[in-house]
Amino acid sequence: MKYLWIFIPLLLLGIILNIMVGEVIIPVNKLLDPPQVYRVIILDIRLPELLACIVVGANLSVAGAVMQSLFRNPLAEPYVTGTASGALLGALIGLLISITSRIGSSFSIVLMPVSSFIGAMVAIALVLTFGRGGWLSLVLAGIGVSIMFSSIVMMIDTYLLTIIPTLPAIVYLLFGTVSGINWNEDLAMACVSLPTMTYIIVSAREVNLLMMSDEVAQAGGVNPGFSRAIFITLTGLLTAIS
Repeated sequence: MKYLWIFIPLLLLGIILNIMVGEVIIPVNKLLDPPQVYRVIILDIRLPELLACIVVGANLSVAGAVMQSLFRNPLAEPYVTGTASGALLGALIGLLISITSRIGSSFSIVLMPVSSFIGAMVAIALVLTFGRGGWLSLVLAGIGVSIMFSSIVMMIDTYLLTIIPTLPAIVYLLFGTVSGINWNEDLAMACVSLPTMTYIIVSAREVNLLMMSDEVAQAGGVNPGFSRAIFITLTGLLTAIS
């Protein structure tokens, strides 16, 4: 905490540079009262992308911190546990369904986040099933699940690009870009992220007790099985919408 005063100015500097730098360089003296062209670039392109980066970063940070406590493993985080790969596979399957079937656009918008969440939960379930032998087994199971899901993602990606060569959405999805995101998508992410992270922060005592041991958690009035299931679900949700 004593170095917090160093990181806050760096964060503000990064935000300003993010708004200024791009294909079009916006002079610093134009930020407060930009011309119409710059205003469109700032309000419709760079600020939505900046907000998306902040929300995604916060989601993955909170999810990683909770996973480290639940698994009692300092290496646990969405990528090591395979949750991110599972979410990506689920999102890609949702995209595949929406492309190859005749469903309404409103349903397809909901399909990808839902399928991404299901993929994340499947990954967590597999890691917990095969990683019961301790922290090393957990890490190895997470790496194995991540590699397996990543391989399936590449297979589906290759198939889709074969039948639909001009499909930039697949490439954007694989690279995790926020390019092209808008305020409505930011709002949708925030509406899920903020309540979820608020609940986790308010319930930090339960997370800390679970990090110690199930016996300590029970002594503190926490149901270990129920609370762990809730927090695992929430970490999967945060990873999926990221």
